[in-house]
Amino acid sequence: TGETASLAMPGMGGLTYVDEVRPAAVLTAGWLGRTVPLHATSTGKALLAFLPAAEVSRVLGAELPAFTEATITSPEALAAELAATRARGYGTCAGELESSLYGVSAPVLDRSGRPLAVLSIWGPRERVPEQMFAQLGAIAVQAARQVAGAPEDRGDNWPDDPPVVA
Repeated sequence: TGETASLAMPGMGGLTYVDEVRPAAVLTAGWLGRTVPLHATSTGKALLAFLPAAEVSRVLGAELPAFTEATITSPEALAAELAATRARGYGTCAGELESSLYGVSAPVLDRSGRPLAVLSIWGPRERVPEQMFAQLGAIAVQAARQVAGAPEDRGDNWPDDPPVVA
């Protein structure tokens, strides 16, 4: 994609980036080892969307702090965003943690449909505008399935197949 691709694992208090590939010729920020809030990133929303509702409530707590003007701080708005994330198979972030960072993330699901990790593609708004989310989301979903080693008979837990990207 020419953008940073990261793999994050759930842990206490959020997701921690455990591996990333950054394009050599492009200036990017490294997030390796950084833990991020779940409600303000595509990575966190991709994880939350595939967890049971009771677990989401327990993990998030009552307060959803704002990091930028775009951060979702309403539990109802976040629930709607998680439903949309589940339906399309990937989460999006348009400047919700840092106003200039945009990206998409897809969960790496186990056989029961539970997220083991999250794969993301992100970069600055100028290179990863919202108009690219569907294309990059399809790539992230396909890569997450490959990481999971998902067989063709993956069951009913996977969202519908993403659009084919040329």
